[in-house]
Amino acid sequence: MSPEVLSSDSDLDDVDHHFRVRAGPGAGKTYWLVRHIRNILHRSDRVTPTSRIACISYTNVAVEEILKELGPSAYVVEVSTIHSFLYRNVVKPFLHLLRDADGLPLVDYASVDGHDEHRPTRGKVKLWLESNGDARLVYPLVHNGLSDTFKYLQSLSWQLDDLTGKWSLKPFKRIKAPRYLPTTKLDSYKPIYWRDGIIDHDDVLYFAFRILDEHPNLRGFLSAKFPYLLIDEFQDTNPVQTQVVKWLGVAGSTVGVIGDPEQSIYRFQGARYTDFVNLSGLPDLVDYEIQGNRRSTARIIRVLNHTRSDRMEQTGLRQHEGDAVRAVVGPIKSAVVLARSTLPAGSRLVVLARRNADVGALLNDSATAPEDPWKELIEIDYERYVFFEHLVAAGQLARLKRYGDAAKLVTRGISTRGSQIRAPLRYSGVPEELDLRAVAAAILGIFFDRYDQFRAGSVLDVYETISEELSGIIAGLSLTGVSKGKKFHLFASSTKYQTLAGAVPVGDDVRDTRTIHQAKGSEFDNVLVSIANQEVLDHLLKPTIRRSESAQEEKRITYVAMSRARDRLFLSIPTLTQEQESELSSLGIRILRVGVADPEASASLERVIDHKLCQVRLLVAEAGYADDREERQGDEGVPSCEVLD
Repeated sequence: MSPEVLSSDSDLDDVDHHFRVRAGPGAGKTYWLVRHIRNILHRSDRVTPTSRIACISYTNVAVEEILKELGPSAYVVEVSTIHSFLYRNVVKPFLHLLRDADGLPLVDYASVDGHDEHRPTRGKVKLWLESNGDARLVYPLVHNGLSDTFKYLQSLSWQLDDLTGKWSLKPFKRIKAPRYLPTTKLDSYKPIYWRDGIIDHDDVLYFAFRILDEHPNLRGFLSAKFPYLLIDEFQDTNPVQTQVVKWLGVAGSTVGVIGDPEQSIYRFQGARYTDFVNLSGLPDLVDYEIQGNRRSTARIIRVLNHTRSDRMEQTGLRQHEGDAVRAVVGPIKSAVVLARSTLPAGSRLVVLARRNADVGALLNDSATAPEDPWKELIEIDYERYVFFEHLVAAGQLARLKRYGDAAKLVTRGISTRGSQIRAPLRYSGVPEELDLRAVAAAILGIFFDRYDQFRAGSVLDVYETISEELSGIIAGLSLTGVSKGKKFHLFASSTKYQTLAGAVPVGDDVRDTRTIHQAKGSEFDNVLVSIANQEVLDHLLKPTIRRSESAQEEKRITYVAMSRARDRLFLSIPTLTQEQESELSSLGIRILRVGVADPEASASLERVIDHKLCQVRLLVAEAGYADDREERQGDEGVPSCEVLD
């Protein structure tokens, strides 16, 4: 049965049925979602003083946008990410119900204070290895293979076997386990942290699922509290979230999910777009589709429609044909320069690349910089990697005047849960919470005051400057010394700070060059998308050919990048075959080549110059400075200029 077509201005007459809305990029999903919440408040009597509407979105940025749009209506809506929602309403109040095999609390629930990314620490990894492995292997792993061990442990996630119903801790993506690591004992790793009340984002999903699975009566309680459950970006959900949503729907909550399978790009985090496509278990589910695109020009939309695998046809609501999409052939840095030269004066071009390493390469001017400095650093020294990752990102955020976010990042980078100083910091005393805040503030101040100096210097310069400055601010505090000739010294002395800063993930970034995942949910007037290889280009040109799931996701990632463009879209392509050039041209995409003049652009430029000169003559004539009336033209005796399109 075909879905009912909606517009972003449509209201549902019946707000008490489960629904699924498929909406492409630029469809106005957030606008419709906010409108639907107001529609519920207008039509429903199920929202009482003791209940609320739950609205789940994927990122904190999206949450803030929804809250802003709701305005006064937000007081009856709980808008949050899925992790925050489950932590606040399931994990925090009911974590004490989970017990281990001996009947003891699974977690020191009284000490739990929020959740964060998982960051392995040397002490706890050592404790786990000693309790599960050969003690003779602890020293070489901790002292020689620590970075690889930490990287592997950080990749672990709780996964549920659909056949056996058993949970196991393992990496989602293929990552090689360090030699001698007791991978058969991974399930005993996280409890080392739980004993101190330390839980991470992935633990929140795991605990919430187990609580609701082992205590099903709580589903009805939660459903009564939230009679309406709305989930945005449902194509990026994972099986645990999907099951929780189904449980609440069966218990009595009216569930509405909104998404677009073609924009599912978080498979590396366990997301399955098929959970949106094949959603079942909700009785009398009604399907809707929003086909309009409020964002892009008609020419961009035609290219986007061709790229979709499901052949959903979006229609442009701006009714503006716009400039042709352009493929720029040649090295990416030269392609960026050429694309910028075609834009109107003062226009901003946002460059989107697949990986942080690609972003770093574009931002870095050095030809000798490592391909991915963060990958190299994590393999050399994990603890200094964590330190620099948080501090460099915080420095970037401070430059953008986002001081609150910057302070949180610094605090996480210098301390563990429980206010323990994290290596490579050294402190002779026992730090208090106020000490940590003072350290965070001091480091931010150093970054802000010395930004230009850091930018021109090496990573080692930054490290040594921070160590020296900190010792003068707080007695007994410093960074561990750097031994000459060691791997970190060689890396830090040869790598510019700007190389790290250019490639560091900063979440909802505002740089003109960023990763595609960082740009998700944003839109820009002018976008250049870096297409790294011929395979990805073939996926875009032939979207309906069956390919591996990883290849399909690469295509979806590029589709998301292209769909961020409002007015002008450029595709940066290293090389083109004759067949690919023909296929691009058939889609109305113009080909530009680095180093080759564009005849159409040159002709346009000449027209602009002629027009500007004519306007100057017009102004001069009107001001009375042209005495020769025979040179004046037009009905009013002054020059006339043809208006350009």
